[in-house]
Amino acid sequence: MDLPPEELQFLTISDILKESISIPKQSPNTFYLITICLIFPLSFAILAHSIFTHPILTHLQDNPNGPQTSREWTELLTFQFCYLIFLFAFSLLSTAAVVFTVASIYTSKNVSFQSTMSAIPSVLKSGVWHLASVVSVLEPIYGFEAMNKSYELLNGRSQMAFMLVLGYLMICGMINGIFGSIVVNGGEDYGIFSRIVVMGFLVGVLVIVNLVMLLVQSIFYYVCKSYHHQEIDKSALCNHLGGYLGEYVPLRSSIQLENMDV
Repeated sequence: MDLPPEELQFLTISDILKESISIPKQSPNTFYLITICLIFPLSFAILAHSIFTHPILTHLQDNPNGPQTSREWTELLTFQFCYLIFLFAFSLLSTAAVVFTVASIYTSKNVSFQSTMSAIPSVLKSGVWHLASVVSVLEPIYGFEAMNKSYELLNGRSQMAFMLVLGYLMICGMINGIFGSIVVNGGEDYGIFSRIVVMGFLVGVLVIVNLVMLLVQSIFYYVCKSYHHQEIDKSALCNHLGGYLGEYVPLRSSIQLENMDV
């Protein structure tokens, strides 16, 4: 995104979305593998877990004092616990992989699925959440310090962040609502084949939505940095990314965000 600093700070949500959608074209194979190996399992689990919990919840509601109530509650809680662990793990993995890949593209660093996967164990040592997790990947700060930095970056851009998150949650809510009404509860009105087709379509849509949202997080970091007129040292960033792979990249020059192809 070749714009001067005074224009970058006025980027709209549509500009960010447009740039996010264009990024995978620069390394299609890498993003394809990230999507298949990380984002697809995450998206499938988000929707499909209700297929397994719905029968148990229905039986518990119909038979609150049944002889197997204790066992069913144990099964339900165990399943939910495993689901939350899986959700957290793959959410963190997906975020780290996408942020690392986008940053590598911006620094003209060779990027592949193998290099991204090999960097993830080191990246995970610095994991937090949402924009703070992006900060942890791209800057040598972690934990609460990264959360404080993300809070500072959001200052002045919190309304845009709210709109992006709200839009994401609304789309996810619509997908979950359709999934629940047709796939989970639509057994009497829809055949098995129709429900499978709808499930596949909705999972595919959610995969795309999750990928775009992860890309948006990465772009939003640079937008916030530009808004606060914070310098981005491209060679230092390249060196930082290389550190995850055990590489050493000598610093060459410092450039401003306006010289980057964001």
